[in-house]
Amino acid sequence: MKLQRNRKAARAYALQYLYAQTFTGADEAVSVPMDTYDASLDKNYAQSLINGVKKEKESLDALINQYSPKRPSNRMPQVELTILRMALWEMLMMMDKTPAPIAINEAVRLSKEFGSDGSYKFVNAILDHISKDKLEKSANQ
Repeated sequence: MKLQRNRKAARAYALQYLYAQTFTGADEAVSVPMDTYDASLDKNYAQSLINGVKKEKESLDALINQYSPKRPSNRMPQVELTILRMALWEMLMMMDKTPAPIAINEAVRLSKEFGSDGSYKFVNAILDHISKDKLEKSANQ
């Protein structure tokens, strides 16, 4: 029987890794024990998320700031910012593997699990707005 790879766990792992890295600043200083996850963790997907968000951080933040002018990325709690970056990277770079509604739902789930009370509403609103705007622009081209 083929093992089903778990992307939910991969997202949670990537979130914890990226969040921890915001405080350490260095890859080698970050330690999130992989053994806290079961064997179904999709390690390749987690690594893609981590590398993708790190590589595109500036462009992701610019997009976040465009859609959240009253609460720019430099004033957001790190958990919400990291969740937004991950979801946007999935929505924009992994469209063929992760449709926008799934990326948004997963971001909301992570916000409920790791964020502050009500942060999921903020995350959902920003991602929904970006998704609708990007879809409209794509449809009009």
